[in-house]
Amino acid sequence: MVTGGVRSGKSEIAADKLTCHYGLGKLYWLVGPDYDQCREEFGYLVRNFEALGLVKNVHFPSRDQCTLDIAPDIRIETKSAKYPAKIAGRACDGIIMCEPGQMEYEIFLRCMERIADKDGWMMLAGTLETSSDWLAEKYKEYQNPGNIDGGKSYAMPTWGNTAIYPGGRTDPKVIQLENSLGAERFQERCGGVPLKPRGVVLPEFKAIMHTGDFRLDSKEDVFLGIDPGYFPSVYAVEFIQFIGDDMYVVDEIYEQHLGTDQIIQLVAKKPYASLIRTGAIDVASKQHHGSQPDYQIWKTPNEDANWAGLSLDSRQIKPISDGVNRLRTFLRPHPLTGLPQVHINSRCRGILSELGVCKPPEGIEQGGIWRMKMDSKGTILSSEPEDKHNHGCKALMYATVSHFGLGIRPRRSSVSSIDI
Repeated sequence: MVTGGVRSGKSEIAADKLTCHYGLGKLYWLVGPDYDQCREEFGYLVRNFEALGLVKNVHFPSRDQCTLDIAPDIRIETKSAKYPAKIAGRACDGIIMCEPGQMEYEIFLRCMERIADKDGWMMLAGTLETSSDWLAEKYKEYQNPGNIDGGKSYAMPTWGNTAIYPGGRTDPKVIQLENSLGAERFQERCGGVPLKPRGVVLPEFKAIMHTGDFRLDSKEDVFLGIDPGYFPSVYAVEFIQFIGDDMYVVDEIYEQHLGTDQIIQLVAKKPYASLIRTGAIDVASKQHHGSQPDYQIWKTPNEDANWAGLSLDSRQIKPISDGVNRLRTFLRPHPLTGLPQVHINSRCRGILSELGVCKPPEGIEQGGIWRMKMDSKGTILSSEPEDKHNHGCKALMYATVSHFGLGIRPRRSSVSSIDI
């Protein structure tokens, strides 16, 4: 992994990596957030192999997928993370992830699967987008030689590219960037070094530990964690299964500009709706925000939506930090197993965006990481968190408190039956 500063030359280094290894395989991919994000690396590859006299055929359109065929029988293709289904099926000899910080952790896992059959290699080259995302976690993990992936990470600072910044660290253009960005953002965006995020409400959460392909178990009941939000906020419904002492967030509804009646229609259409038994909701749902309180709307049968009604726990959690601290105990690795007790399906982009793993789902106008109240210098001002960018997290918190209460963490004698 190379986390490079802006204009550090990381794209050219990535292309040179593939150029040096091309003769060891038959198929290589460049995977980016979209096709455009792969073009720079692809252009360098065309330049390299033309210089070597090995280009047989090149397809380099102004947009969409690019392909390069080189002698004797080797193919290089670009792939877009916008179409994850296409990052499947074929085994690769090598993959370069271009700007991985703009892609979800699920794409990284898919790429790992594609190189497994051929014992291939993978390189991640990009700029750190946020210090709380999975790329920053992988950077830190790969600093340790004994990591499970066998990976290594390197920081490639902007000023290392002396072709653009001949003065190195003291180049006037670099100094100007530092003055414009501020010390911490400069270190991350230009130094390529992840920073410890400030004021994150749930710092125990780690994408590589808590997310995965956790699917619904049709033999278990489904519990709804609900945070209604109110216009123009997000309405979040987390679909949770409690198995032993573990919580599995297997699905979610994360929508904006929809009312409770419309959300219930979406819930009722889920193929597993018959497994929903109960849930928990914000205590404010008992207040009137329209013609009828949200709590009562959920409870009332609706024949048109094929909804039988659902009784919800709406207990008050005050201060909210009590609920936050309760959820944090389940995010920490359990002292007996070393494993956390919260597991989130990597497709639940709403709640994961609040945890800093990915961008909010398409169509969500408000998004960000749930943080504590801070001043402009990043100093935490209160023990209570900000009340924004938290709808999925609060829904999970309501479910946690409803199911386990605010007492001590449960003791468990065995690991959950689900393979995590």
